[in-house]
Amino acid sequence: MKTTTESIFGLSHDHSTLTELLAIRDNDMEELCVPEGVKRQLETSTTERTRVIKDGDKALLRYLLLGLDCEKDWDALPRNIRSFLLKRCCGQPCPLSDDHLNWISSRFCTENSLDVKKFVARCNLGATLTDLTVKFAGALEASPMYLY
Repeated sequence: MKTTTESIFGLSHDHSTLTELLAIRDNDMEELCVPEGVKRQLETSTTERTRVIKDGDKALLRYLLLGLDCEKDWDALPRNIRSFLLKRCCGQPCPLSDDHLNWISSRFCTENSLDVKKFVARCNLGATLTDLTVKFAGALEASPMYLY
């Protein structure tokens, strides 16, 4: 499913990963859960579990920073954008101002004409799914059934 959405719909790899959520069959859609394909992969692959746990913080940070490479770009950012992104990373409320919307649009939404609020929503969903996936992988790793 990820490959299809990347090639046909032109979604980024990170955003195409979210399409697996569309395949979840759950009667109670009130709560987000880890997609079954991801669960199976983590249950059957020690290497994948280790990778997810090891790289989870980086992936989460990438979503919270909206895909920005903070190693390269942080110092060049306008102060209000740095403040906005820092609040996002710390879980503080950070409403989107017109300045934020314009900056996000010019930085991330130019190639695919994606609506800024939809882009931010995808990043929020990616962060939540990443957190759930890392927690699931950690729980598996701690389970006596998966200790080898």
